[in-house]
Amino acid sequence: MKTLHFGGIDFINAYPLVRALPPDRNSNVKVELTLAEPSQLYEKLLQHALDAAMIPTYSFFENALPAMSGNYVIASDGPVRSVCLYSQKHLEDGAIIALDAKSRTSVRMLKILLNETGYQQIRYISLPFEDMLFRKDIDAFLLIGDDNFQAGIPDLPICIDLGKWWKETFNTPFVYAVIAVFDKEDLWILHPWLHENYMFWKEHQSTLINTWSRKLNIPTLELVHYLTKNILYTLNPHQVESGVQLFQKLCVKYGLLRCNNAYQIFF
Repeated sequence: MKTLHFGGIDFINAYPLVRALPPDRNSNVKVELTLAEPSQLYEKLLQHALDAAMIPTYSFFENALPAMSGNYVIASDGPVRSVCLYSQKHLEDGAIIALDAKSRTSVRMLKILLNETGYQQIRYISLPFEDMLFRKDIDAFLLIGDDNFQAGIPDLPICIDLGKWWKETFNTPFVYAVIAVFDKEDLWILHPWLHENYMFWKEHQSTLINTWSRKLNIPTLELVHYLTKNILYTLNPHQVESGVQLFQKLCVKYGLLRCNNAYQIFF
């Protein structure tokens, strides 16, 4: 069996799929793991430096990648906790929103939701989180990932959870990241490895959460709720298919994608 080169997102929401197994665990599945930010994994996959990678859902559509796994995703069906819009006051048309420079999918998610709600004159700028804090001209900022758990976030009166907003608007889960491949045969190697991680996570949640909590300085109880209630790693086939199809359709509707590209989902 070939060794599969797989890229996993190095955010806490992906840990149960990519960091659960002990490094010295014996396994017949040959997977060599690279951990990085989503944008870096996406570039490595396009360059064929990886056989498979966990990438933002928007990136999957953008370059018409041919296949994704339907077995494991990063999703939410309601509040997600780690994709949030922070604001001093209720938004008005003409507001300036700073967008997390690490984000691709969540930025499009926000733009879709604002369009659906009727906003038409929002202005956007892309900034690292550290720079957002010093810009007095910003009315709100979108923050994704582990930064939402850090102490440096200003105590603003309004925090809008985009996962909750999406569910209330479209009554469907939102899929933030998918596992993409060029060759569907690689999924038959990767799926057992992901399953091993996920089952080990299910069996050893308490130990793993305590370890990750200390490492990332995230309160244990908050991390428990986030990884067991907010983030979903499996959805039924209909939810995966309808979720990604709706997102792609809305991206095209609002000019965030040129067209609906064809792809296949394998379970």
